Amino acid sequence: MLEKFFSLFLFHSLILLISIVSCCPYHKVSNAIVTSCSLKEFHISFFLVIKIFKAHSNSLTFQTTYFAIFSKKL
Repeated sequence: MLEKFFSLFLFHSLILLISIVSCCPYHKVSNAIVTSCSLKEFHISFFLVIKIFKAHSNSLTFQTTYFAIFSKKL
């Protein structure tokens, strides 16, 4: 139960991180801290990332690959 919760937490954290980074130009991201990003850009990016992940979330291969890659980078 705790393992499932933890993996879900990591999954949502990754979605949030991708949304923040993708809504800001590369030069605005310094040392993994976003210096400036408009709220409108963030919302658009956030919902696009969620739609992409939902489209692939039914695929067991995608989930397995995602968790394998993400867990190695931690």
